Amino acid sequence: EIPDNVGLLLSEKILQLPRGCQYGMKVLACMGSKCNESTLRLIMAEGKELEEKIDGTKSERSVAEANHQFLMLDFAVNEGLLKKEGSDYMVAHDQIRQSAYSLI
Repeated sequence: EIPDNVGLLLSEKILQLPRGCQYGMKVLACMGSKCNESTLRLIMAEGKELEEKIDGTKSERSVAEANHQFLMLDFAVNEGLLKKEGSDYMVAHDQIRQSAYSLI
């Protein structure tokens, strides 16, 4: 029962982060526990484009918004949920990855 409580606490902590940061953490959780910055940026930009197609909206600033959303990952780094080493983002612990994935 303790791991469930830890997972719940981590999920609640992730939900307190800005939405763009939450999205980035969910994408990273799908990729595994480590992902290169350029790959993560590409996937997040594609996700934004797909969201616009589904919603029927087109934003002139979609690339800028995707970059801003990507920069939101710094919040998770500052909170100790993610680590950044060189050009790689890594989930700090497997429980954090599982919690982020559970929010999808």
